[in-house]
Amino acid sequence: GTILFHSNAQEALQKVREAHGGEDPKWEVLEGDVEMETLKKIIEDQQESINRRKGGR
Repeated sequence: GTILFHSNAQEALQKVREAHGGEDPKWEVLEGDVEMETLKKIIEDQQESINRRKGGR
């Protein structure tokens, strides 16, 4: 599977815990077509976020 972190993985895990009242996140293994569709969605969302920050250039 693929795990993408823009920052330190420990920092990301801590932020998730804080957002969920100190509980550990639920993990799910994605494979095959589901993995590819999820990765595609992540990349599209990141690009959209970048475009918004740049003023839609």
